Amino acid sequence: MDEAGENSWRIGKVKVGKEEKKIEYPIADLLGPLTHIVGAPATREGQIKDMNDLRQYYVGKGISDQSQYERVRIRLNNAPVVSVIALKEAAEKQKRKDVSLEEKLGTMTRAFEIIAKMGKKKANHMLNDFVSASGLTVSAINKGLKDALGERDTKTTDESKPEKTESIFGGWFPIEEGSEKGWLLDYLWNPETKKAMFSYRDPEGRLGKDWHVDIKGTRYYPKIDANVLAGVVVFASDLGVEKTTRDLLKYNEDYARSAVLFDNPLDYKTSAYWPQFTWLYDCFDELCYFRAQGESDSGKSAIVSRMGHLCYRLVKSSGVGTGASLKHMTHIYRCLLYTSPSPRDS
Repeated sequence: MDEAGENSWRIGKVKVGKEEKKIEYPIADLLGPLTHIVGAPATREGQIKDMNDLRQYYVGKGISDQSQYERVRIRLNNAPVVSVIALKEAAEKQKRKDVSLEEKLGTMTRAFEIIAKMGKKKANHMLNDFVSASGLTVSAINKGLKDALGERDTKTTDESKPEKTESIFGGWFPIEEGSEKGWLLDYLWNPETKKAMFSYRDPEGRLGKDWHVDIKGTRYYPKIDANVLAGVVVFASDLGVEKTTRDLLKYNEDYARSAVLFDNPLDYKTSAYWPQFTWLYDCFDELCYFRAQGESDSGKSAIVSRMGHLCYRLVKSSGVGTGASLKHMTHIYRCLLYTSPSPRDS
């Protein structure tokens, strides 16, 4: 349970011909991919270094042998297995800028080699553990496992890509008609990198993001068109940290207080709730709109524009577009339309 002990299971060497080659997680080859890695518990007396220290600590506390056995068994069963650790650490390396591409590919390949050692059936039973630990999608994990097992899907053009593909801006895909469980896809667009992704909630309620999602034999890609590239439609750029509704409303209100000046303090509450409502608009049969009224040059356009950037899929319009073109935009992008108030709105 000390540094030397950790290095012994994390890094090893194997002979390849006459040369020695470094190998990650050698314990998976020695004891198998379901080997539990038990961390060292910390006590008031200091850090436990090995099982002998733990035994002496229990005896010193007057803990019976049977109770010691039960405590160790619980600690062992709750400890992560090496295959989960390998995939989690490989996924974390993919995000680091100080790690080379070769090392990233090597650690991910090694992680799936370890997972493949348990066989496809056991690996499928542990899918939730792998998804939770790594943040990868189920389809990405299945693809990596297939590669490691050397499998090929005879129904597709390669081992991972379904024959049918479609480019979309997101949507709801129930597991069956009328079901409340399914895939919820939303569109992410990073204007700096010019890259599009999906954020998703899968049928099990897990959140994540990916470059594409496979649902019922169809691979869905995020669609990119001229309006997206030109920034006409303002999409979310990334999937943020999960927050409560109260936290989001507080953020919206703080932003409104920093960006605009209202005569009525209650208007800050409206400016907090209404943008949040736009992210849930499809839950309602009737919708309300947000309108700024005031004297000429009082900042109506500035207020609506600033609030619009908190809303779902903002589309900016100067008001010169035809009704048909605006209706077409809202139908394609399921967006929120912003139009500059005219002097008559004062």
